Amino acid sequence: MSAFIERELAAAQAELSRVDSKCGINAAVVTGIGAVALLLSTQHGHLAPRVLAALSALTLAASVFALLSAVRPKLGRSGWCRYAGLSWGGVRRLESSMQPRRSFHTDPRETGVADHPEDMAVEDLAMAATLLRSKYRLTQVAVDLARAGVVLLALSGIVAALM
Repeated sequence: MSAFIERELAAAQAELSRVDSKCGINAAVVTGIGAVALLLSTQHGHLAPRVLAALSALTLAASVFALLSAVRPKLGRSGWCRYAGLSWGGVRRLESSMQPRRSFHTDPRETGVADHPEDMAVEDLAMAATLLRSKYRLTQVAVDLARAGVVLLALSGIVAALM
């Protein structure tokens, strides 16, 4: 495997761990704020601040849903998943069938099968990059929803103070 692919794959795997940690921390914080918003929406008092608190709780719940979607495992055909359906002997046969790279090697994107360790690493890198993009997009949506929920909760407090 080339040093470049090896470095990029290691960086992508580290980034996957990092984004999952971010999602876990954000989910815990947002859940706590959402609990406060839900509690405030059920308190006695004027309707307007309670409605704003309820909207805040719903927005924060949507944020948590997006965060949970980001950390939900996505099983594909690369990495360890390619071995999941194989017996010990099947893994050994796969290992022994991997041939040294030849100049007339078929591109695995054409056949859908990576049959060389470097091709497998490139496939893993492409899968990790796709997964990272998806996780970070969901995380961005979740953070934007959390921001909106916090603003609604703050407005609820301001409206309650003014009434």
